[in-house]
Amino acid sequence: MTTQTKTFAPDYPRNEQGWLLFPRDAERRKELFPQEVFEHPAKMNLFLCQELVRYLTEPGDIVLDCFGGTGTLLIGATEGRHIILIELESSYVELLNLSANQIPHSDVNVAILPGDCRLVLPVPCDAAIFSPPYATSLTRPREKDLEKGIGGSYTQQTIAYAEKASALNLARLNPFNYVQAMGKVFKLLYESLPSGGPIAVVTKDIIKGDKRVFLSEGTIRLASKSGFVLTEWFKWLPPGSVFTRMNQKKGWSVILDEDVLILRKP
Repeated sequence: MTTQTKTFAPDYPRNEQGWLLFPRDAERRKELFPQEVFEHPAKMNLFLCQELVRYLTEPGDIVLDCFGGTGTLLIGATEGRHIILIELESSYVELLNLSANQIPHSDVNVAILPGDCRLVLPVPCDAAIFSPPYATSLTRPREKDLEKGIGGSYTQQTIAYAEKASALNLARLNPFNYVQAMGKVFKLLYESLPSGGPIAVVTKDIIKGDKRVFLSEGTIRLASKSGFVLTEWFKWLPPGSVFTRMNQKKGWSVILDEDVLILRKP
């Protein structure tokens, strides 16, 4: 496990606000992953994930993603880290195994653990890097709300994912139950890590009505209740999607930045 003598993403530019600028990762993802990964509606930027692995860990460390998804964290295996991915959805467990066999790596172990992370954790590891699901994000907004720009990020990809998603998926939960569930996840992650062990949580605020909901603040509160301490807070500016540009042209409020929260077990 690394000590904090490193600089996060030293080779990438920042804008005038200090937000990191990682490039689009589609071409790099095509080189490493099966085509099916592009069907998932939410994927962490590959370059961001790679820099988090380099920043928070050392070769030989065990790195965990408790919401495995399409396996972006597998990029850590190319950096000499052992990888553990927990994934609830059976179709993506199959895809993770396919991806793990395709990504080039040597002298490291990759473990794919199927199931609800609330039942699989704790799992001993040196660090955790993940992007959590969002409450009710698999609940289709009403058409009249979509017309007002509320819930406008509900894409065809999300619809297809929601049709197959398990009833246990945290993204199906209402806000109250979601907070309870994520609180349990953070407690189990705390049990999984050694003293000083870091977690990196990548999250993005949402628009509700015409107001911005600061999800990162709630994430920090939940993690803090479990004993984690926020040590760093970075922002990065995603390149933006066609969907985002369309919403901007319609005059809808959009969130452009994402937060990268670094928390540690004391």
